Amino acid sequence: MRRTILGLGLTAALAASAGEPKCPRDQVWSVERDSITRKKTGQGCTTKTDGGRDLREGKWVFYFASGKKESEATYVAGKKEGVATWYWENGRKKSQYTYRADQMNGPSTTWNERGVKTSEQEYKDDNLVAP
Repeated sequence: MRRTILGLGLTAALAASAGEPKCPRDQVWSVERDSITRKKTGQGCTTKTDGGRDLREGKWVFYFASGKKESEATYVAGKKEGVATWYWENGRKKSQYTYRADQMNGPSTTWNERGVKTSEQEYKDDNLVAP
């Protein structure tokens, strides 16, 4: 059964039918596109603020121009929350950071393009505390 929400358009209908995440009732499915190429650069749910600004909510996925996944992160009221992961274009992990209210808080790890771990660090309130 497909739920139809006014204003979402074809992109949202296709996303819903392709098994993409469903947005809560007070949010809408959004697709961000490059202003020149119009290629999809990110997608996820958004909610409007009192000022009419769109805020990312829930899991968002971002893409390279090739269409491969570049990163994924969870947002709460427009701020990163939890583990965010970036990828090399070959699909291997590039880096992983832990966020609280859009600030790095907790462990971070980076890898090279071959998948070899190159660093592990710890952050608190966006500041490096342990290399």
